[in-house]
Amino acid sequence: MKVTIGEAGTDKTWQRRFPSIISCDHCKGNAKIAFVAHEGMSGDPLGGPYVCDLYKDDNDGLWPHDCCAVAVYLCTSCLKPKAIFNQA
Repeated sequence: MKVTIGEAGTDKTWQRRFPSIISCDHCKGNAKIAFVAHEGMSGDPLGGPYVCDLYKDDNDGLWPHDCCAVAVYLCTSCLKPKAIFNQA
């Protein structure tokens, strides 16, 4: 897994580009991109380990089924974090 800081990470995604700013769930302020953690992107080693492999035999709910990318945001009003993710 690799980490890309700031807006440079918004294109490290398996689906639509991550937004630079999102709404904070806690105070409704603006949460700005802090970093994106991504696995298995082009040019990265594809050997794992991967988040999807952590609980392969667990039937206790939903879990990613493929490589994922997680965008972490910090609110500029309350400093609480928010994360969104997608997968290949």
